[in-house]
Amino acid sequence: MAKFKLTPFVIVSVLVALVIAIGPVLSLFDQSKSRPTEAPGGTPVVRIPPETSKEIVNLINRGNTFAKQGNYDQAIAEYSQILILLPKFVEVYRLRGRAYGVKGDYVHALEDLNKAISLNATDADSYLDRANIYNVQRDYLKAIADYSKAIELKPDNAALFNDRGGAFVNRNDYEKALADFSKAIDLAPNDPTAYFNRGYVLYTLNQYDKAIPNFTKAIELKPSDSVQIYLNRGNAYVKLGDYNKAANDYSKAIELAPTNARLYYNRGLMYEQLDDLQKAAADFSKAIELGLNTSAIYTSRGQALASQRNYDQALADFTTAIQLEANNAEAFYSRGLIYSGRNDYDKAIADYTQAIAISPNTPGFYNNRGYAYFGKKEHDKAIADFTAAIQVDSNNAEAYYNRGVVQSERANFSQAIIDYSKAITLSPGTPGFYNNRGFAYFNINDFDRAIADYTQAAELKPDYALTYLNRGNAYAKKGDTDNTLSDYTKAIALAPNEANAYYNRGVTYYRLQNYGAAIADLSKVLELRQDLADVYNLRGAIYADQKLYDLALPDFTAVINLQPGQARNYYNRGLIYYRLGDIPKAIADFQLSLQYEKDPAQQKDTETLIAELSKQNK
Repeated sequence: MAKFKLTPFVIVSVLVALVIAIGPVLSLFDQSKSRPTEAPGGTPVVRIPPETSKEIVNLINRGNTFAKQGNYDQAIAEYSQILILLPKFVEVYRLRGRAYGVKGDYVHALEDLNKAISLNATDADSYLDRANIYNVQRDYLKAIADYSKAIELKPDNAALFNDRGGAFVNRNDYEKALADFSKAIDLAPNDPTAYFNRGYVLYTLNQYDKAIPNFTKAIELKPSDSVQIYLNRGNAYVKLGDYNKAANDYSKAIELAPTNARLYYNRGLMYEQLDDLQKAAADFSKAIELGLNTSAIYTSRGQALASQRNYDQALADFTTAIQLEANNAEAFYSRGLIYSGRNDYDKAIADYTQAIAISPNTPGFYNNRGYAYFGKKEHDKAIADFTAAIQVDSNNAEAYYNRGVVQSERANFSQAIIDYSKAITLSPGTPGFYNNRGFAYFNINDFDRAIADYTQAAELKPDYALTYLNRGNAYAKKGDTDNTLSDYTKAIALAPNEANAYYNRGVTYYRLQNYGAAIADLSKVLELRQDLADVYNLRGAIYADQKLYDLALPDFTAVINLQPGQARNYYNRGLIYYRLGDIPKAIADFQLSLQYEKDPAQQKDTETLIAELSKQNK
């Protein structure tokens, strides 16, 4: 009588990592620079000569009123009438020059201010106004010279130091700007503008911890009008990595300016950093609703939605982002991730290729395109992309790891070990790297090194069930039954629905002839999965060895249902029917076995068996 053919298998799983770049690159709406010069709106103080007539006084007052109302043409007309009557009236030249300046007529503005200074070289206000014109024209050296002259004439005027500090900022001369803003604070310690400006310079110099107290002081001095200051302080907190405080500051700014779309965008970025993706998506949506129609915000919202598994809407957002900006590499890349997650590798590859064309020095783009090629089983292209990622960034541990996975898939285990080892050198705290190198060692029968790697992975991640399963396999190859069973049991404790662990432990119990424990584990496997013909086959064989033929029969029938075209399966069930005394069904299964049997010797044995049984059945 032929024996049962048992071919239990050992399962070793391999992790293939999808490397996803942390995104998006934080791009906050930045603060403005120093305070711009305000347009004349108040009523200027004009020194009126005592001999001036009432008509002149009226003209001055009318000109000032028109200027205050923003009717600068009429103001200029009034001032011009005065200068016809009093051609050496310094203050009126200055007033008319200021009005020209606000209109943007800098040529006439400078003519009037030059005239005022020529008539009175000690008129600090004329130097100030001319400096403001030079500042607008970006002639910062002349502006600084005039602010300095005004300061010389009015050394206790804090606003002049503040304005000159702004000109130094525009020239990127931050040390001198700091000195001026500090002097302004000494002279006017309750002026929020100087604190704001000094905070801005410190921020620009990357001295965020020093910038924050200045912004805080500015807020304390002017809490009701601090939108820009909250924004700047929030940005400083971002630079320090304190995303909670940054989000709080953006929230304060939103309370003061609830229709400012950019504030919602910045706060949304903070929520994204804090992994509160629902709030992030809500803020991005609010910013879009308020009119912020940029590629960046659709990219950010798409990423937040994708992280919440709202892939359809995320795809729509990434597509909109690309339509708004055809060179948005991050949007192509992010859309590619979704396609890849849906196993739509062709579309993923197309998007990654676009991202690479836009930003060829981003290793993550190559890494993920390589993963997509791996998904298509185009291993040469996958290796080429992982290699490209390494060429862009020789310290990219994930690229070495992924290339090792492909080499392992191709059974090129020696090369896989080289790549995994490099990944481990670059990132020695990543348990998956040790696990996969252990798998490669396992496949070249270096079980001691495999066990060492699995042990290291388990130390780094004690709840890593896969490591215990794999180490159990290595111990099994060494014949260390105790450690084999211990590791499989540990894997089951950590992952009670892991069918592979039950199966491998069941096989081990079977080899130890602990059939009860083996059947219990194999039965658990079949509770979890009903598509494993080999598990039914093994359990059926154990039942048969125990002469439990009634229990063996449904298992071998299940094997045939799952694998209907294999001779062995019909042959084994035929043996069970024979043991049960059902000769006709036994003969029928042996005859089916003959239809699929390719081995001539086995065919001859089966024909002999059928002939013997046919004689008994007569």
